[in-house]
Amino acid sequence: MTKRDGFPFNIVNFPNLLDNIPQDGSYGVCIAQTLLYAKARSKYTDIIERTLILKRQLVRQNFKSHILDRKLLKWMRRSEKAMVMKMI
Repeated sequence: MTKRDGFPFNIVNFPNLLDNIPQDGSYGVCIAQTLLYAKARSKYTDIIERTLILKRQLVRQNFKSHILDRKLLKWMRRSEKAMVMKMI
């Protein structure tokens, strides 16, 4: 749990796909945040837990679950930065 999780109100960190924004680039939010989680946490289970919380939040903001999954898997297969995840 982070300090932000304890606030009695919602913090909007990420775009809502109903807004007038480019959708494809918006899905990069998931990858960027997952990389931050990997750098900040030492346990793989913590990274997965935070990523799942993020995914639920993004789905509530009109992101498509299957697209989030596809983008994350593609990133993990192709990116050297994903090595942070594989090394933990």
